[in-house]
Amino acid sequence: MRFKTIRVEELDEEPSPILARRDRDERRRARREGRDDDGNEILGEEE
Repeated sequence: MRFKTIRVEELDEEPSPILARRDRDERRRARREGRDDDGNEILGEEE
């Protein structure tokens, strides 16, 4: 097995654009399905 060392010049605390978009899409889908960000059903809302 071989190992490779990677040098990181700078660490960005923000998620990558792809991960940020996926998280945003998941939140939209959850709201559309009547769930909050934690996956719990939102009570009291009728369509």
